[in-house]
Amino acid sequence: MYSKKLDFVKEISLNENTPAIITDDVEKMVAIDSETILSLDEKSANIEEMGSSLFNSVSFRDFVMNAYGYKCAVTGKVIRYKDLFNLEAAHIKPQAHRGSFLPCNGIAMCRDMHWAFDKGFFTIDDNYNIIVSKAIESSWLYREFNGKQIFVPTVEYFRPHKIFLQWHRNAVFEKFSQIRKL
Repeated sequence: MYSKKLDFVKEISLNENTPAIITDDVEKMVAIDSETILSLDEKSANIEEMGSSLFNSVSFRDFVMNAYGYKCAVTGKVIRYKDLFNLEAAHIKPQAHRGSFLPCNGIAMCRDMHWAFDKGFFTIDDNYNIIVSKAIESSWLYREFNGKQIFVPTVEYFRPHKIFLQWHRNAVFEKFSQIRKL
């Protein structure tokens, strides 16, 4: 079971664009986190602290980008030239609100989609479908993406966790404002 849970390590390190370097210690810590994260529910405590010794802003970005194949989860596209690309690792629950650096709190998004997500123009349900605010139902964003499913990583550990998605729906969706620190 331990090796089965860690199949994603091989998948990530096979990405020819930016191979991940995984040490045995990191592999063991991810396995422990993986077991715990997959069993979390909305009553779980301390999810914000999970992975704090393993992930930081750089590793968060690297793992999220690899998990999404260096493409926007919403549009499926990327603008890329050599080492330049228009993708960002969007936090579902941002650091300003005690969000975690766990990869399951991140989604690879192009800059426009990341901005719209952070402002609450759209959110994502527990089945990974996009919900665009009815306040902008006449816009291209609503017409093109409302009800569409995002790209979801094949490895469960990297999929957006429902705790973070629920937080975004409750705290950000349709607020149309800047995310501020608590």
